[in-house]
Amino acid sequence: MSQGKKAIWGLLIFAAAVFPAKSAQISCEESVKQANRMLIANNGIPVRNERKLAMMLQDLNQSNNLPAEYVTTEQAKKQGWSGNPRDSLWKVWSLNKKSIGGDRWEGEPLPGAQQWFVADLEVVRGLRSDKQLIYSPESSTRYLVTGRNTAPVALEACY
Repeated sequence: MSQGKKAIWGLLIFAAAVFPAKSAQISCEESVKQANRMLIANNGIPVRNERKLAMMLQDLNQSNNLPAEYVTTEQAKKQGWSGNPRDSLWKVWSLNKKSIGGDRWEGEPLPGAQQWFVADLEVVRGLRSDKQLIYSPESSTRYLVTGRNTAPVALEACY
């Protein structure tokens, strides 16, 4: 093989390692749309703000961290929130426009041995939401729960 061909192959192998093919995954927008279709088909409540959830998934993919608008229950309590899900977070000035996220998932066991965490979605007036994203920094698969006693719907791994 000539030096030129070896260089090209080396570059292709490097590129494949550094920039994995996106064909194995779908866009986060499409992943959310698929999950919403599944929820609707099973008489579940769909996510209204698909774009915001897709952006949140992209943030998790890049940094394994929730957006800055999220605080854990413990952090919220330290700032003065009662911890009662019926009390608005937003009554506490420092928690205005914040949502609960980053606490451990305590619902039905999910596949895998990793730890799962939960984040409220579509919070209204600072009150806890039944719509939640379940995620793990150790997994590219995420789950969506949109009501009490509803089965988690898998969100396909996305970019």
